[in-house]
This record gives sequence, structure tokens and C-alpha cells, in this order.
Amino acid sequence: MYRCPPTCPGGVGDLAWTPTGDPFNFLGFTHICAETMKHRRYVVGRQTERAKMRAKLRHIKIELRRRMHDPVPEVAQWLSSVLRGHYQYYGVPFNARTQGTFRRQVIRLWFRALRRRSHKTRLTWDRMDRLQRWLPPATGERSEPPQPSLARSEPSLADEPARRARSALVIRSSASLPVAR
Repeated sequence: MYRCPPTCPGGVGDLAWTPTGDPFNFLGFTHICAETMKHRRYVVGRQTERAKMRAKLRHIKIELRRRMHDPVPEVAQWLSSVLRGHYQYYGVPFNARTQGTFRRQVIRLWFRALRRRSHKTRLTWDRMDRLQRWLPPATGERSEPPQPSLARSEPSLADEPARRARSALVIRSSASLPVAR
């Protein structure tokens, strides 16, 4: 916050928001001030918190070491589920670059784990390029589930006979009820 200069439309001394706020960490994201490309507006951008990403990569490295001699398709399936979960949580606007970095680091860790399997390392980056196709690409943003519509839809004409049969059943069943006196 700062005091507006005399040329500010709000008047002299009014408080105004500046787009130079300090970043802060919350829920695994570093919240920053960002600018949209299209309309050049200031928005709150969220990026993966570096400490969280380093911790997750450390955990993946340990797990890859444990799964070093498992079959490659099994490890690829596990890594794929890890990446999908990461994309689903951290897939927000302004975070595509960090997601790509996370994927590249996971591939690098997997490459190093596969090369440690034998002293005759035959694995090259050309082969690793073929293996990394098993992993999902960095998406950039998560897809939001469709929101249910609150508006009532008009019944179609195909439902008309069923509705008549239901209403006739209600009328018949209510007519056969005994009347309490």
C-alpha cells in the first residue's frame, strides 16, 4: 500500500494497491503478483512452492531407489500416477513452467535410477526419450469438473405418457384411501 500522488483519481493521500506485493506461501503455492498477457491486468498468480517441490522430488528419488530393480513398466505406471496427482493439485494458471520443470526432474531421477541398475549402462537419452512417452505431459492447468446447472430443464414430449401414467396412479391410489371420520 502506498499514498496516492496528487494526480491519482482517488484524491491526494488515498490508499491504493500496488502490484509489487511480497510473495507469500500458502497451501503449497507461492502466491505472487502476475500480469496477464492478453489484457495486461494484475492478478494473483500461484506457483508451486519450491520447498514442497524439492521435498517431493527427494521422496521420489528414495522411492525410485527402492523400486530400482522392479520392471520398467511398473515403475512407469507408478511415476505416471505420481505425475497425474501432481498435475491435478498444482495445475493452476501461471504454473505451467513449474509443472514442466517437475516432470523433467522426475525423468532425470528415473534416468539416473535406471543407469544404476547395472555397471554396464546401456541406457542413453535416446532410449530414455522413448521411455518418457509413458509419462503424462505437463498440462499447465487442471480441468475443472462441469458445474451442475441450477436452471430446471423443460420436460420433453417423450416423457408425457410416463407422466400421465404416474399422475393417474396417484389419483387412483388416493381415491381408494379410506376417509377418516
